[in-house]
Amino acid sequence: MDKVEVRSYTKTGDSGNKITREFCPECGSPLFTRAPAKPEFVWLKAGSLDNPQWVKPRDQIWTDSAVSWAYIDPELPGFSRNRDSV
Repeated sequence: MDKVEVRSYTKTGDSGNKITREFCPECGSPLFTRAPAKPEFVWLKAGSLDNPQWVKPRDQIWTDSAVSWAYIDPELPGFSRNRDSV
């Protein structure tokens, strides 16, 4: 398979900080997210992995805006919006 460069879209989040979402230019699938305010982190989209079972969630964010059918695991820490500290 040929290497494909990802495409990105940068916007200003609710915090006022920039956030960049990276996606596949061929199909539009979301791949990962970066935030210049936190350059040490990359938020990988589990659905972009060949085997998303390898990913084990450590917390849940934006739980206040979850759709009614979303499972909110009571065993994981949850945050109504972003985590206060990352």
